[in-house]
Amino acid sequence: AVAFHNGTNGAPVDLTLANKYYKMASLQGNPKALCNLAYNMQRGEGIEQDVKTANTLYKKSADAGYSVAQYNYAVNLTSGNGVNKNLQEANRLFKLAADQGHANAAYSYAVNLSKGNGIKADLAEANKYYKIASDQGNSNAMYAYATNLLKGNGCKKDLQEANKYLKLAADKGNSFAQAQYATHLSNGTGVDKNPQEALKYNKMSADNGNPRGMCNYAYALQTGVNGKKNLTEANKFY
Repeated sequence: AVAFHNGTNGAPVDLTLANKYYKMASLQGNPKALCNLAYNMQRGEGIEQDVKTANTLYKKSADAGYSVAQYNYAVNLTSGNGVNKNLQEANRLFKLAADQGHANAAYSYAVNLSKGNGIKADLAEANKYYKIASDQGNSNAMYAYATNLLKGNGCKKDLQEANKYLKLAADKGNSFAQAQYATHLSNGTGVDKNPQEALKYNKMSADNGNPRGMCNYAYALQTGVNGKKNLTEANKFY
């Protein structure tokens, strides 16, 4: 089924045939097949769209412990997509998937812990899961964790650790992290001052459409970095 789904091992991409084999495996209780069939069914890819039935399949897969299904079903429970909203159950599933190393689930659970969405707010626990998601490569979690480290929200302030995660997020393309890290490089906040490196990260942020990055980059061009001004380029970003 996976070969027909992805067009691997010499097989052509054929979602209809992939779903046929996913369904056969699903009848035997295969958690991954249940999840993949649910995913295609939710989107109507190679099969008639049926979000309600997709959630039934996600639940069976989630109950069998498959982290991807736990996350996907939790997302639908959060938004009420084809199923009644249930934030408490969504958080239970986000946590189960997060504890298996699912980065997006860890981030979602951390956000809910941070804001008290369907669960008692707990910033210290939120930071634990932001870090789990960060260490799995989720750039939004990296930025959120760095922000809390900067402010001491639910943790001890740590500028060096904050900059570590800001840079990681920035290098993965997070425009907010790029702008924040650039500011730290400009001011020497927990890191050596480096105007040229700051300009680089502000430009990255600006190119990603971040308003703060655009403004900071324009200002740097207007005032000059290393004695070089470029008012024409600055006005493009203002």
